[in-house]
Amino acid sequence: MSATAVDYVRSQFELLQNWRRSVRGIARADAHRALQRVNLANEFVGPDAARCLDIGCGQRCQNALVYSAFGKQAFGIDLEPGTPMATVRIALQKNLRTFGPKRAVRSMVRQLLFDPTYYREMAAIIRRDWQLDHVRILRMNAEKLAFGNETFDFASSDQVWEHLIDVDAATREVQRVLRPGGIVSMTIALFPSLSGGHHFSWANPQQSPSTYVAPWDHLRRNSYPADAYLNRFNAQNFQAVFEKYFEVLQWVLDAPVGRDLLTPEIRSELKGYSDEELLTPNVTVLARKRG
Repeated sequence: MSATAVDYVRSQFELLQNWRRSVRGIARADAHRALQRVNLANEFVGPDAARCLDIGCGQRCQNALVYSAFGKQAFGIDLEPGTPMATVRIALQKNLRTFGPKRAVRSMVRQLLFDPTYYREMAAIIRRDWQLDHVRILRMNAEKLAFGNETFDFASSDQVWEHLIDVDAATREVQRVLRPGGIVSMTIALFPSLSGGHHFSWANPQQSPSTYVAPWDHLRRNSYPADAYLNRFNAQNFQAVFEKYFEVLQWVLDAPVGRDLLTPEIRSELKGYSDEELLTPNVTVLARKRG
């Protein structure tokens, strides 16, 4: 077996192990984040905030599902949208048609082995039933939203803006489809951070640091390049774009992560980055459409 094949098998095995170890924790974190978003919509827009948009809803579409459980009309969009609560057969057929066999098989494994646990864990926290007739999942580009002006009361997104080619265009689109006074709540992963290279083995560096990918590999040798586009923005770059289109209500940087791994040798190698850039995994923004 070639070295490339060995690396692929090893990476897929570690991915399965990471999924197994973290599925309950991810579900709990996702549920609490979605509940917080429901509260933000009710607090800043009002209890009648009925139309919610989740941008980059992913395969599980968890935000849209939670919004529906609280009576919202929920829309989820993604370039590779999932099929929440669909049968494995239907999901497999859709993924085969859309994404090909490798992605379809990977999605099927996740759906069979991990998604039942994930959704049960979320439901135990939400304590409400999903209202699937209130959910629409659409394939769409965040940089060109196929919605009319002032369609939504609330918009959200998690770890999507770092993948956009045109951050300005997507942010302008969110501003366009929100009604005046509408709110956007968004978490963005920051490229210079320890997990910013989006290699799954660094997804949770505090609890399970990678055993084979070097810290900050994506800023150094980049031996394990990301399988998705990353725009390399830092927090200041994103902040400038959001302040251009919104009234920013909160701008919150995560607590530092990875200081013990930032050796003098690595620090010298990455002297073009500040400690804050290297140690801050995410920024969370809460912003209001003016007017």
